[in-house]
Amino acid sequence: MRRILFQLCFTSAFLLNATAADPEAITASGVRGGLCVVLPAANGAALVELSCQGRFVVQGLSPAEKLEAVRAAIPLNLAGLVSAQAWVPAANLPYADNLVDLLVVDRD
Repeated sequence: MRRILFQLCFTSAFLLNATAADPEAITASGVRGGLCVVLPAANGAALVELSCQGRFVVQGLSPAEKLEAVRAAIPLNLAGLVSAQAWVPAANLPYADNLVDLLVVDRD
């Protein structure tokens, strides 16, 4: 699955083709931790894998029809560190400016 990693900061962006849980891609992005957003989140296991690196709070933005399946893949002991919420692809991201540290976008 091809994904793009974006580093969101004041004026610059970092773009990288990689898998969501690829440790080398995350290291190459230069982002050391913080809020990681995956969109669209179609696989809860990928969200969990990102959080297991211990540096990110991970939130998946998922189409409503896939939301329950994504949430079902997130273990209860990771609640708060990994979450998923419904998102309409045409909508803006539900975050304040400069809040997200790493944005993983699934282009498939």
